[in-house]
Amino acid sequence: MGGKTSEMKSGDEPRIRIEQMEEKDVEEVMAIERASFLSPWTRSMFLRELRDNSSSCFLAARIDKTVVGYGIFSSILDKAHIGNLAVHPGFRRMKIAERLLTALLDRVKSKGIKEVNLEVRAGNVPAQNLYAKFGFKETGRHRRYYQDTREDALLMSLKLC
Repeated sequence: MGGKTSEMKSGDEPRIRIEQMEEKDVEEVMAIERASFLSPWTRSMFLRELRDNSSSCFLAARIDKTVVGYGIFSSILDKAHIGNLAVHPGFRRMKIAERLLTALLDRVKSKGIKEVNLEVRAGNVPAQNLYAKFGFKETGRHRRYYQDTREDALLMSLKLC
């Protein structure tokens, strides 16, 4: 798949690369997915999106050769939807989610997209805080959106210049 790679390193932090996710990454991504979400995507869902959805962008965060996080967005016309953003529990609190979100938003902007939307669990305050830090605003709520727990989803949006 190729694509742009960005490397970031500061101080004693490990070198984290953000690059295009490939099919070979799916097993590592699924492990992060299962550790992060109560209703994880399946292997076939990831492969179908990677292979068949040209409107999707999948990014992987790597330390050395290990996938430690990933992010996904899909676009329709002038809007993008962030589907998943997750970091392996053993690598959280290292600003990897911020780096992934920055890279996703850079890709969104490069496509000329003017608005980004997402859903986040009402109880996932750390994720809400991350999105708010990037300028996302709560725009609504889906009651009992998540089938596994019947938890509400907050709708968040970011308008891009």
